[in-house]
Amino acid sequence: MEPSNLPTHEMDWRIIGQIKGFLDPEEGRRLYETAFDASRLGPCLEIGSYCGKSAVYIGAGCKAGNTILFSVDHHRGSEEQQPGEEYFDSELFDIGAYRIDTFPLFRQTLAMAGLEETVVPIVCRSDIAARAWNTPLGLVFIDGGKGLKKAITDIWGLLALIQRCQLHKQRNVEEHLPPSMQAMVRQTMRQAYRIRDVKKAKRLLKNLAARIEDQHPGAAASLNEGLDETLTVMGLGLPETLETMLSVTNAIENLFGLVRVVSRRVKYWSGGKMILRWSAAGLIEAEKGFRRIRGYKGIPMLVIALRHHEEKTGLDRQIDVMRETA
Repeated sequence: MEPSNLPTHEMDWRIIGQIKGFLDPEEGRRLYETAFDASRLGPCLEIGSYCGKSAVYIGAGCKAGNTILFSVDHHRGSEEQQPGEEYFDSELFDIGAYRIDTFPLFRQTLAMAGLEETVVPIVCRSDIAARAWNTPLGLVFIDGGKGLKKAITDIWGLLALIQRCQLHKQRNVEEHLPPSMQAMVRQTMRQAYRIRDVKKAKRLLKNLAARIEDQHPGAAASLNEGLDETLTVMGLGLPETLETMLSVTNAIENLFGLVRVVSRRVKYWSGGKMILRWSAAGLIEAEKGFRRIRGYKGIPMLVIALRHHEEKTGLDRQIDVMRETA
């Protein structure tokens, strides 16, 4: 999917489909736009590159903006990608070293995309690179949501309820499938998400993953990854309209889209404070069009469900104390 309405270097964007990794094309387009805008402020930094799919989008934006992208990754794979684990990929396994090594494919990706003079690989853990880092940056992108999830669970523990966007999950799975299979998989996933029974929905999705795994292991892995977290809201017993509303990220994405519209004419960003001012201006403008969310009458039921969750985790008394002392 080629980004539109922005300067770009010559590249065959069809190579995106050949790169391992989970990244929705629409999210990739937004990464490209963001990197292009940020290139006016300085070079960009990506933490976590895997085989380079996100690096292609960000790197292309950097190249169009005449800057560079630093890409930090130890290229030894995450815990779940190791031998014997759920997302192990034998193509990424270095037999000689008996370890995962994604760096050769990462370099191959950069060569295919014509980004070898734009993307600067830094092969080490991010905490090691940070020890000597003093380069001002226009953008920092942390690939994947596990760091955010860990931060939430570190603070809130069992109290945290995490819902992944069902629409993004669907798109991520489709990205790994040929066009002839996408409609069938899309229909099955939508059926599961509408079933309003967590056990039945999970069984349907697991069966779908098993059916496509032999021919399309990437799609199956994408479907299984975080599957339970796509059903979190379904398990709260909310009215259907509110459940649907809270199971996708449309509301927040529409908000961010309005912020981008407000700031679209800005051609030069002088620094972080200017970005914050324009973001605030965009939010104030967007606020004028705020309406009640669909299913808002079910919010009291949401409050009851969350309170029940507090009681189940045994944290309700601690929370009451925190509220009283706040």
